[in-house]
Amino acid sequence: MQRLLQKSFDVVTADCANSALSLYQGRVTAVLTDFSMPDGDGLHLARQLRARGYKGAIAVLSAVVESDELRNALSTGEVDELISKPWSSAMLLQRVTALCDKGPPVVADPAGAA
Repeated sequence: MQRLLQKSFDVVTADCANSALSLYQGRVTAVLTDFSMPDGDGLHLARQLRARGYKGAIAVLSAVVESDELRNALSTGEVDELISKPWSSAMLLQRVTALCDKGPPVVADPAGAA
């Protein structure tokens, strides 16, 4: 995934949710996270980013597409998109491009203000 995406985007990778949060600097166009991670899940990461003021696009990759928790996160805006596994390279590139096209990099307000 990293090799595919870095052909078209500047990519920052993390191997777990805690690492992603520690790397987060507030200027990100889109976040792509797996639902299942060694130290939590993508929804928890999304919630943490939103709490830090991130208003940009967040997509969760998951093999579990029928989940009340995922459906709720989509309907409340905690996440913008669910990308189901397995994904094709072309589809993933298309979805990430669409997420990035929603707007310029978003600078988070550390206080979480609107």
